[in-house]
Amino acid sequence: MEEDLERVGHVPLPPYIHAPLAEPERYQTVYACQPGSAAAPTAGLHFTPELLDRIRSMGVKLVQLTLHVGLDTFAPVTEEDPSEHKIHMEWCQLTSEVASEINRVRSDGGRIVAVGTTSVRTLETAARYGSLQEKLSQLTRVRGPLHHARLYV
Repeated sequence: MEEDLERVGHVPLPPYIHAPLAEPERYQTVYACQPGSAAAPTAGLHFTPELLDRIRSMGVKLVQLTLHVGLDTFAPVTEEDPSEHKIHMEWCQLTSEVASEINRVRSDGGRIVAVGTTSVRTLETAARYGSLQEKLSQLTRVRGPLHHARLYV
């Protein structure tokens, strides 16, 4: 089925990209590892393997999580009151190893930096009950304001 999707489908693009992609694989992060997202997490598109290596060489520990962005990510907010906007559901995953590492860094007084709203939505879902769950694999419908953001920033 994946081959059929690649043959007949196209990469969904945000409204600010007007031309078709000559190289669709370039509209993806270098660290993407699971198919399933309708869109790339755009905040991470500027990272290159070299930049990630440079960040690691500075002593920064990088961990990965997954949020499969849904097609509704391109839907405009049309409500007069943005808090009334019905946000779509997305699937997210945080492994127990990643949750443990984030909790360890927090308990040691370290900083957690989430790149983009995709990462923040996953962390917000995991931190829903006051601390990061040991493992997360579920649908989420998180939207602002982010009540637990203080847990990981």
